[in-house]
Amino acid sequence: MWALFAVAAAALVLFILSQRRGDRRGGSPLLPMRLFGDRGFAAGSVVQLVNYLGWGSFALMIPLYIQDGLHDSPLRAGLTMLPVTVGSFVGTALAGAAARSSPSPSPRQPPSPFPGTAPRRPAPTANRRQCPKPPAPD
Repeated sequence: MWALFAVAAAALVLFILSQRRGDRRGGSPLLPMRLFGDRGFAAGSVVQLVNYLGWGSFALMIPLYIQDGLHDSPLRAGLTMLPVTVGSFVGTALAGAAARSSPSPSPRQPPSPFPGTAPRRPAPTANRRQCPKPPAPD
């Protein structure tokens, strides 16, 4: 199992290197690394990573505890997690509606991939004119 962590780390390094190389050659990388030069984007990415790690752990451990610790059926474990799933879905839809009703920082909102939701800001693209420039070195 620990070998998988090493493989994942190596894959992450290779991904970052390929994205940097593609960006330097004038290509269109999936994730322009210069975005991480913006402190807000980098901090938001770290917060999202911690958030998803926490939710992933919760979604894995609670059903396992219900099945192994409380000796309930897998169906019962799934039904126990159903309110969390429904609440997350409804909360996302409400957050999208709230974001649409608040003043937008841009005149155009990109289309939403999910009904009832909308991004707060346009997603960054690989177009160099729209990506924030990294801060100047001190």
